Amino acid sequence: MISKSSISPELCSLCSLRFNNVQLGPAYIEALKNNTQTGPTDSEQTKKSYCSLCFGILQNANIYAQKISEKISSEQYSTTTFSLNVSLPSSYDIRNGAFLKYAAKELK
Repeated sequence: MISKSSISPELCSLCSLRFNNVQLGPAYIEALKNNTQTGPTDSEQTKKSYCSLCFGILQNANIYAQKISEKISSEQYSTTTFSLNVSLPSSYDIRNGAFLKYAAKELK
């Protein structure tokens, strides 16, 4: 298990779950509801910053899905379901790989 505070204090709760091998389920739903970052939250700088791994791509997924759902409802489309697909930039993979190497080195 990766200790969030010793590795990176700027991980969002979703990235923390991913790197601790938590499977999709209630923990992810709770993290989306809270939509917070791990680590210190008392400074204004921390509140405005994004996760150092996903740059907030994952943090706001629930907000985008909710807005799309509201638009579908308000425009009276015949469908009641939708699929939200997100393309991740290549820098996302690079940061993940670098973090895994860093975490492996720190946890030796």
